[in-house]
Amino acid sequence: MSRWNVPAYEILEERRIEDIASTGCILRHKKSGARVCVISNEDDNKVFTIGFRTPPSDETGVPHIIEHTVLCG
Repeated sequence: MSRWNVPAYEILEERRIEDIASTGCILRHKKSGARVCVISNEDDNKVFTIGFRTPPSDETGVPHIIEHTVLCG
């Protein structure tokens, strides 16, 4: 029985990650197909990140330069 109660998502995989004393779960949003990875543990620090593909349309490097300019990094 899963501990995750997320009706809008399908649970693809759930497992214990002993190295970091955590439980990991990979979910798929039913409507959009977006995949989400959740790592749950007793740490008080709360963090998140969002990643998405940004394939360039050519080999000039302009999209990469713009990405760094916009994201200041």
